[in-house]
Amino acid sequence: MYKVLVDIRGSEIKKIKKILPLMEMPYEIKHTVSDFVLFRDDEAIAVFERKTVQDFVSSLGKRLNGQTLTMLPYNPASYIVLVGELSDIKYVAKMRKQAFSEEHFFGAIASISVRTGINILWVKNNVEAVVLIDKICKKIAEEKMNIPHTAKKDKDLSLIHISEPTR
Repeated sequence: MYKVLVDIRGSEIKKIKKILPLMEMPYEIKHTVSDFVLFRDDEAIAVFERKTVQDFVSSLGKRLNGQTLTMLPYNPASYIVLVGELSDIKYVAKMRKQAFSEEHFFGAIASISVRTGINILWVKNNVEAVVLIDKICKKIAEEKMNIPHTAKKDKDLSLIHISEPTR
């Protein structure tokens, strides 16, 4: 049986709670390794980390939080769902007094995707993020979307510590 576990810790993700009824997949609110985790029985088969464009840009140049790279070895399908507008890039760059352009932003997305195999998706708002995550989970559950069969079985997902984004 498929189920999506939704972690609503943190100020941004709490905004998601009121739009969860848009999901067609069964879901449960529970502390987990990522914002959304698709389980088949007791096996995590896909993880989704929702990041605002501002958080994503802010985390570049340092390390991209432990979150993004920590979820990789444990799950066959990993996704970062970016939420926001292209104009958010310029806002963050201006606030941090960084020389950061759209070209840098797209280069970072390409680099992370190619180097790590993490799928990066981009939507305008939280409603679109929830609907997109739900549709991907539904396609996986209906076996209309191919994903690798198994994650590393020697790791216990409950032991993974995901740090909060630094600000």
